[in-house]
Amino acid sequence: QRRVHGRMAKYFSPEVKDLISKMMIVDPQKRISLEDVIAHPWFKVGFDEAKHNEYKLAKVQPTSQQCDDAIQTAEAVEDGSGVSAGGPTTSGVDAFDIIARLTSGSLNPLMSASATVVRRATRFMANGSAETVQARIMDALEKTRSNPKAKEGSFEIKGFINSAKGLLTFSLEIVPTVCQNLSMVELRRTRGDTLDFHEFYRQLLGSIKDIVSSG
Repeated sequence: QRRVHGRMAKYFSPEVKDLISKMMIVDPQKRISLEDVIAHPWFKVGFDEAKHNEYKLAKVQPTSQQCDDAIQTAEAVEDGSGVSAGGPTTSGVDAFDIIARLTSGSLNPLMSASATVVRRATRFMANGSAETVQARIMDALEKTRSNPKAKEGSFEIKGFINSAKGLLTFSLEIVPTVCQNLSMVELRRTRGDTLDFHEFYRQLLGSIKDIVSSG
């Protein structure tokens, strides 16, 4: 069985070494499962099974303040980001979705936007409800002559720009999260030049930087 190579501290007990060794197996089919981790002798020391079962049934519902303290913005370049070709389809985002989506890209888009070219799609977090964020983005897009049009009954916006390199079209969706005053914005290029799209994204972030969450 292949394991990730590493040296354990001499003061580790035989039990913890055994558990770590089983967790470091490369093959996920042979790696120890979460249930077996919980059942491991080392894990059982001081383990409160009643509290564990209570947490299993508890619903993750972070407060707005917890989100403000814990969530940082992120961008996701489509190459390797896991963004589907069909575009945004999420109707709501829970705490685990927020973490998963943010950690799939680079932290702090306002700092890294100039260093990494956004080729096809990106996402970032914005402070405010979906309605508030949509209104701010619509205003910003209208000022930049991006011809935005909001889809009735949804938080989706589509638009286009006539650039020097041709027509650039985009689709944007504001996705509510479990935090009342935090929304996720997914922006996708549907047609046009990659560098034009990156510049458009950079300008959009700059125009709404007061609501873009930067951690």
